[in-house]
Amino acid sequence: MDLKVFIKNLRRRIEDGRDEFTDEYLRNIQFKYLDDFIDDSTYSDLEKAFFLILNQFPGDHKEYFVKPREMVLIPDVYNLSCPGIEYEIDFAIYGGSIENPVKVAVECDGLRSHRQRHNNKDRRKEVNLQANGWIVMRFGSKEIHNELIKFENNENHI
Repeated sequence: MDLKVFIKNLRRRIEDGRDEFTDEYLRNIQFKYLDDFIDDSTYSDLEKAFFLILNQFPGDHKEYFVKPREMVLIPDVYNLSCPGIEYEIDFAIYGGSIENPVKVAVECDGLRSHRQRHNNKDRRKEVNLQANGWIVMRFGSKEIHNELIKFENNENHI
């Protein structure tokens, strides 16, 4: 799969499926947000494709938003004497309401994360996030590729 072509096609597909009832100004802001991410060279093509999948319905009046590489400071359940620990979440999805917020941490694991040292670090991060109200979803790069293929073929996908 050529990810650059996939990104271009998915971006066009998102715009073609836009909601004509959404305010044009708001729609332009949504698409600028997508385009700025796509144009940012610090992200890999796989991250860009996955980000578009997470944002595939910008005109659906969704009650959530996706923030890439979100930095969060949370208490460390392993060391309560420290003020907190800062983590970078690959994609943070915020939804719900002020009274009942929903926070989903989407973590993308590459080949390097299969080593034991990274497994321990990832597990500690996951426990700390969950203890602080986050739902954690972890995807491997192969799993993401498979989901992109399903999406491209209009099959069921996550």
